[in-house]
Amino acid sequence: MNANLTNLPMEKLLHDSIESYCSSIPWEDWELPKVSILQKILHERKLRKILEKALKDLPDLDETSLRQMDNAKKDQMKEKLEETAQILDQEKLLYSSPFLMEFINLGFLESTELFFEKSQAFEPEFKPADLFQAVRNVWIMNCLQLLFHNPVRLTPSVFSYSLLYPYTDNFLDDPKTSRKEKTAFNHMIYQKILGNPVSALTPYEAKVCALLDNIEKEFPREKYPSVYESLWYIQDAQAKSMLQGRNEVDPQELLHLSFYKGGASVLADAFLVKGDLTANESAFAFGYGTFLQLLDDLQDRIEDASMNHQTLYSGIPLETHLDEYIEKLLRYIDRVLASFDTEDISSVPMKEVIRSCMRMMVESVVGKNPSYVSKRYYKSLESYSSVRLSFYPAMEKIMEESLKKKERQNTGS
Repeated sequence: MNANLTNLPMEKLLHDSIESYCSSIPWEDWELPKVSILQKILHERKLRKILEKALKDLPDLDETSLRQMDNAKKDQMKEKLEETAQILDQEKLLYSSPFLMEFINLGFLESTELFFEKSQAFEPEFKPADLFQAVRNVWIMNCLQLLFHNPVRLTPSVFSYSLLYPYTDNFLDDPKTSRKEKTAFNHMIYQKILGNPVSALTPYEAKVCALLDNIEKEFPREKYPSVYESLWYIQDAQAKSMLQGRNEVDPQELLHLSFYKGGASVLADAFLVKGDLTANESAFAFGYGTFLQLLDDLQDRIEDASMNHQTLYSGIPLETHLDEYIEKLLRYIDRVLASFDTEDISSVPMKEVIRSCMRMMVESVVGKNPSYVSKRYYKSLESYSSVRLSFYPAMEKIMEESLKKKERQNTGS
C-alpha cells in the first residue's frame, strides 16, 4: 500500500469486529415480544391481500417496460408504492416501528428513482438485475445519511460508488475472465485510487475511471485523504476475496476475509457519505458491513457451495444445523448496533429499523431453508416473528405468480 495511506486503523477495526463476533454469546433470552400463532396467521392473511392488490395495480415491471416507462406510469407506480407503504405502516404486519412512509418522505424514493434514471443513461446495457444489486448499496448509503444526520439524497459519490459494484463485481466474478485480466484490472483501479495516472485500455475501464472521477469532484483528494484510503481498502479486500475460490482455505482466514471485505465496503460507503468520520462512526460502519456480509453469505450458502466459493457457511456440511451460527450472528448484530452512539433526528428509530430488517432477513433464509436449523431452533426463531417462517417463501411465490399472470394478460396467452 502507498505510504501516504495511513489514516485509517484498519487492523484495529478488523481485530475489534472479529473479537466482538467471536465473543458474542448465543442462547441468552431475547428481550423481544413473542407473537402468537393466531396473530401470525392474521398478519399473513392481511399481507397476502395487500401484496396481491399492490402487484395487480402496479404497471408492468418487465425490462422493456421499465426502460420505456413515461412520467405518468412513474407517477402511478410511486402513488401505489406510497399507498402500500402507508398500509404496511398502519397495520404493523412485519415490524413494530413504522418507517416506510417516513423513509419515503425523507427522500428514499426520489433517491432510488434518480439512481435508476442516471444509471440507465450512464450504462444502457445494464440489466435490471445489475441495477437492483447496485441500488441496495444506495439504500445502505441513504441509511447512513440518516444515521449521520445528513439529508437523504443521491450525491455524485452515492451514485458512482454504488454503480461501481456491478462493474467490479461482475468483472471479477466472471469465470470467462482470466486471472491475468483480473489482475490487470485490479492494478488499474489501485493506481486510479492512489491518484496515479492511468490509461483505460477498454471502454469498460473508461467507465470505471469516470465513476472514480465523479467521486474526486465531490471529495477532492487533498482535503479528504481518508475517502481514498477507504476505497483502497475495499479494492484490496475484493482482490483478496478471490482466495475464497481456492481449495481448503483455513476457517479463521475465511472469517478474516469475510470481515475485511464486508467491513471495508460499508466503511467506504460511510466516508463517501460524510467525507470524514469519528472513531465511533468508523467502527459502526465497519461492523455494519461485516454483518451484512455474513447475511449475504448465509443467503448464498448453497450457491456458494456449488461453485466452490468458500465462506463461513458454505463449507459446513448441509446436514449440519446452523443454530449456533445464526444465533451468534443475531447477537453480534445487536452488539454492533448497541455500540453506535447516535440520536434519531426524525421519527424513525434507525437502529431499531436496521435490527428488525436484519432479523427478517435471517427469518427469510430459515423459512426458505428449514433444514438449516434444528426443529427446536426453528420454533424458537419463529416465536418472535410476525409471521410463520414458511410465509417468507410464500410471499416470494405470490410475487412471482402475480408477475407471471400480468405477463400472460399482456401477451394474451
